[in-house]
Amino acid sequence: MLKIFLLLSTIVSLSFSFDMNKEKEDYIPISQKKYSEIINYLEGEGKKGDGESYFYLAQFYINGSPEKDKDGVSIEKNIDIAEDYLIKSSETYPLGAMTLGGLYLYNQDFIIKENNIEKALKYLQKAIDSGLLEAHTLMADIYFNFIGDAEKAIESLTIAASNNIATAQYALAVIYNSGLTSEKITIEKNQMISSKYLTDACENPKKTQKLIDICYNNQLIIKEKIK
Repeated sequence: MLKIFLLLSTIVSLSFSFDMNKEKEDYIPISQKKYSEIINYLEGEGKKGDGESYFYLAQFYINGSPEKDKDGVSIEKNIDIAEDYLIKSSETYPLGAMTLGGLYLYNQDFIIKENNIEKALKYLQKAIDSGLLEAHTLMADIYFNFIGDAEKAIESLTIAASNNIATAQYALAVIYNSGLTSEKITIEKNQMISSKYLTDACENPKKTQKLIDICYNNQLIIKEKIK
């Protein structure tokens, strides 16, 4: 049985850094502010229903925030707190849901959590139901590599690709370039379709840096494992 590992990347990129320039307030160096004040502000906004504020709070704790504030305080990494904030964020902020789903799939600190795949499915579906169709690319990865349902994976990728998601367009280009055989679906190699999806992905203004590099090198990347 051929098992395909697609190199899917997302807007979230599954790596977090808290950029003060993206905060809701005007930018002021953290050395001139207090983390306690920032956290209290974002907590207050979150309690008003602003899931994006909880999303920012989670970013503090994903990797920690070593830069010291005006009182010499830094924030230590705390995955449980980050997870809690993202769960709250997911209620009203689709990117929070997709990020949490992706973390359960790829982040070493979240993979070890109980029922991580089921949780990933839950939050990715929540993101999709809220209109964040980019989550389909991650959902496809679950179908391919954890559930073993290539038919549903292709369906997810096709939905995303038709909605101009570059990673899904590239994934379909990879599939049609090599072909795919599974218990439920067979896709023959088709260079014309592959080239179309690759062109769509490479000309997509929203493509990720990884896709920019791939398109620059004019190559398809795929890893195959034969059982």
